[in-house]
Amino acid sequence: MTQYENDTTANALVLYEHANHYLDEKRDYNKTTDYYFRIKILKKDGFNKATIRIPSYGKEKVHHIKGITYNIDHGDRIKKTHLIEKNIFTKNLNDKWKEITFTMPALKVGSVIEYVYSITTPYSDMADWLFQSNIPKIKSDFTASILGNWKYNIRVVGFLALTTNQFNVDKNCVYIPGLGKGACALLAYGIENIPAFKEEKYMLSAKNFKSRLTFDLESYRHPSQGIEKYTKTWKDADKRLKNIFLDKQTSKKNHFKKQLPKAILNNDLDINKAKAIYNFIKAHYTWNGHYWPSSKVRIKKAFANKTGNIFDINLSLYNALKAAKIDAYLVLTSTRNRAMPTKLHPVINEFNYLLVKAIINNKEYYLDASKKQLPFGLVQFQALNGDGRVLNFKSGSFWEPIKINNKAFKTIKIKVNLKEEGTTANLKISTKSYYAVNRREDIQLKSEDEYI
Repeated sequence: MTQYENDTTANALVLYEHANHYLDEKRDYNKTTDYYFRIKILKKDGFNKATIRIPSYGKEKVHHIKGITYNIDHGDRIKKTHLIEKNIFTKNLNDKWKEITFTMPALKVGSVIEYVYSITTPYSDMADWLFQSNIPKIKSDFTASILGNWKYNIRVVGFLALTTNQFNVDKNCVYIPGLGKGACALLAYGIENIPAFKEEKYMLSAKNFKSRLTFDLESYRHPSQGIEKYTKTWKDADKRLKNIFLDKQTSKKNHFKKQLPKAILNNDLDINKAKAIYNFIKAHYTWNGHYWPSSKVRIKKAFANKTGNIFDINLSLYNALKAAKIDAYLVLTSTRNRAMPTKLHPVINEFNYLLVKAIINNKEYYLDASKKQLPFGLVQFQALNGDGRVLNFKSGSFWEPIKINNKAFKTIKIKVNLKEEGTTANLKISTKSYYAVNRREDIQLKSEDEYI
């Protein structure tokens, strides 16, 4: 094969790929997923498919890495070149994440690369399986043997139809000493002749559109302690969000009432009071660049240090508004580089951003005090990713579109005087909303000489 007839622009082609997930008796009954890939390199631009990066979190183990590159020698015989262990590298990204990297050897146009690896994890989450990527695939399969006391909500995302969709039960799939035999759900999903996914400008995360399998843990049945639910109703989720996820940091209004200048609290007009509080919190904090809390949220400590993540800053804003008796709510969303949170059931870890919604004189304002250049009523552009989940701890949370009051536009006006002795011109460029924020940030990074 020199090119793929269904897509002659393809620089590489997945001939076959397969992931198999199961309870691994040989590895202390942790969960293992075995991965297999066979890829044809069609053009030099496809060489990047021969460099494989495998992320690993915490106590996860990546093992049994093997690979072969197949080429045709001058005698039209298949020549095999094996991946050797010394060319497999491990890099610590931070204290929680590692990355295992290797590049297949003897690569050239026409090569077929074949590699396998396994990931064993003690954690309950199952990784998504992406049927679709930026190169076409002839066949992609996912199989799993899931012990009966683990229950997942399985979603098929995307627009491609499954060619394999099977479900069976094996009543004797595993034997656990002291507990006996266990039954497993046997799952098989597959798609054939998968086109490459082409990203377009201004689209949200490609994960919203690529065909994939995703697994949301619904519940786990302990052998002796009953059922522990993970995916619950939104009523249950609201309670967990308030007490665990937000770590009871939604009731600190008395602390912030003491921190706010009296002149702000004595303001007669709610809109002026809200704007003053917003500017106070925004000026007080420096955003540390993180969205998600790396540990427990502690807004008193963050306020004292004058720095924090998105949750620290906007939880402080929320409490300060409540201290001033402004009608305010927290709003969960996710950044644009992530898939939009599912509305089918609560999956809390799909959220990674927190906004504040204020209602003043029957008008709604979405607020974000994380960046110095953001005006009142505007949130970071990265936080606009579909609807937000408005947290109302009394009557229940609900989905709502995030409406921005400030329309973004850029206006260019030029006035030209055409004269025989010389033409003069006056140029005026005005920006508003996101265009203006971006311009201010750009100017702030430059010295006056650089700007001129």
